[in-house]
Amino acid sequence: MEGIYKRPLAQEDLTEIWEYIADGNINRADAFIDTVDAKLRTLAGQPMMGRARDELMPGLRSFPDSSYVLF
Repeated sequence: MEGIYKRPLAQEDLTEIWEYIADGNINRADAFIDTVDAKLRTLAGQPMMGRARDELMPGLRSFPDSSYVLF
């Protein structure tokens, strides 16, 4: 399986999202990060999943997850 690399700005965004959710519910914040990590592992194993988004950047794909879209 391919490795997962989170760019620094993406990691900062995830940390800020975790902090925002954790203000109300730490367990929910942890569950959110676990869900994102699971989706990233799925995408690492099947990188052609999702929709091609060449209009944003050549080779970029997006993958919806509930209310969020992962790039």
